[in-house]
Amino acid sequence: MRRFCFAVVFALCAVAAYGDGIPTYDLTQGSVTSTNITLGSSDDVFTFSNGQGVTIGGVDTFPPIGMQLIGGGGTGNPFLVLGFNLETANVNGTGLFLFGSVNITGPDFTLPTSGTTFTTTLPVLFSGSFLSCQGSFGPFGGCTPPPDYLGQFNINGTGLLTLSFTGVSLQDGVVWQLSGATYTLTSTPEPASIVLLGTGALAIFGKLRRRKS
Repeated sequence: MRRFCFAVVFALCAVAAYGDGIPTYDLTQGSVTSTNITLGSSDDVFTFSNGQGVTIGGVDTFPPIGMQLIGGGGTGNPFLVLGFNLETANVNGTGLFLFGSVNITGPDFTLPTSGTTFTTTLPVLFSGSFLSCQGSFGPFGGCTPPPDYLGQFNINGTGLLTLSFTGVSLQDGVVWQLSGATYTLTSTPEPASIVLLGTGALAIFGKLRRRKS
């Protein structure tokens, strides 16, 4: 029994050590652009980077829920999931399999009751991560066994979404169809940079006070 317990503990420690050994990258900037928009789906082309040479990208096919067809005066929501149906993906330009998901959320918005075009910009929040490995896409795609995880890519932060709609007039109003969407993850300063900026501001303020005295 003691040997069995020791074996279980050793196996758990090995898995934990392997998990800790996966390189982790915080991607702080990038974008998702919806193209080939139809009533059933859209191709969401994404690219993210950490600003230091590490990038991931690809194409995900997923319908932008709550945005594709909205009547005038109605509300929509910019919710989008990346990773639902990946068609292609790459890390630093090399084709690799990504799995995981990134959710993009934002507030409801209201469409006007008349017109032929409409554009709006909303704040959005990115939350999630991808793991990468050697593999393939398609119905039976996935990591090549045994999975050798090449990196974990965290995508968390705030950003902006620009939406474009085309209006079609009907007898009882207008119906808006989504024609374009671009989600942008904005880079935020590192804590050290914020501290440095604050220190510099205080130094300048102190110097000005001494000069005034």
